[in-house]
Amino acid sequence: FATAKTPDSKILYAAGLLAQHLDNDNDGQPDNQLVVEAIHRSKGATVMSSTKREAEKIDLHRYIPEKVWNSMTILGLYAEDTHTRSASCSVFDAAYEEILHLITSAGYANAYPDIFGEKRGTAIALAMDQARGGYFRRAPKKYPDPAWYTYNERSCDYGCQITEYIYWGIT
Repeated sequence: FATAKTPDSKILYAAGLLAQHLDNDNDGQPDNQLVVEAIHRSKGATVMSSTKREAEKIDLHRYIPEKVWNSMTILGLYAEDTHTRSASCSVFDAAYEEILHLITSAGYANAYPDIFGEKRGTAIALAMDQARGGYFRRAPKKYPDPAWYTYNERSCDYGCQITEYIYWGIT
């Protein structure tokens, strides 16, 4: 989904990133059909606005009924943080991160819940807990000394922490 103020070039760029992740060998078929089906089942979507400020002003419940909204896996993306030439400009492109979050949260976590599920006890959660030096429902103010993965965003719950762990592991 995108607002009218979001440039078409940014929307197409984000869609292209999604397509590249889902069909990495570029043969016109998803590399993992289970992941695509899981994204569909969880009603995975990206909501793209031109700016964060514009996104804060949108009343999505006006356009999407709450019953539908609550059953979706939605990630936000801002055109102002989407940089189509980021590699040549040495600028971070948030689209890479957010599109990958959609695929891991809506796709892999649901297609392979025992491995990539975003809850305590899954294989990825156990690996993350080991990397963080223990189980923490929310990011602690200070991680134990042996921790080698220390994501510090305090508003990020346990499922969010797993999403970030996968992202940082891949990137």
